[in-house]
Amino acid sequence: DYNLDKNPAIFGYKRKDGVVVIFDEIYGCKTTKDLAIEILRRYPNATRMELTIIDDAKSGTARSQIDGSTNRQLLNQMGFKRIISARSNPPRTERYDNMNAHFRNAKGNARLIINPKCKNLIKDLMELEFKPNSDKPETLNEQLGHASDALGYLLNYISPWAGREGHFQRTQNIRIG
Repeated sequence: DYNLDKNPAIFGYKRKDGVVVIFDEIYGCKTTKDLAIEILRRYPNATRMELTIIDDAKSGTARSQIDGSTNRQLLNQMGFKRIISARSNPPRTERYDNMNAHFRNAKGNARLIINPKCKNLIKDLMELEFKPNSDKPETLNEQLGHASDALGYLLNYISPWAGREGHFQRTQNIRIG
């Protein structure tokens, strides 16, 4: 989720049993270039590994770099070749539903593990509030909402529709009349 002075990055993977593990975060980089440098500092082989960046859909058009390049172009220039993006970000309510289903899905199973060292993400998830009758985050605290957006993009890509397992099967068993 690209935001000047925040630029959160959430690192995770999906286990074979379907549980998503969040093992690291980066938060507070001034620019996308600073973020890329920090990723390479922490993970020196990141450009040679299977590291995939699931980026904010706005990164392909937002010209937030000093040289006029987009966030996506800058990451590509820094060696990141596996960049996945959509034409548009999933609607907030869809992301929130999917995230909530990972916390506790329809079967009552938790499908998300967050490393305790991911303090910004945990704070975001615990303290973020929304404007009444809205899906828009309350902007009183400008630091909140960005890490959870990054988590939402990640979950939407690697584990969409958590909690809806068996939904169609249950639907078929409904009798009317």
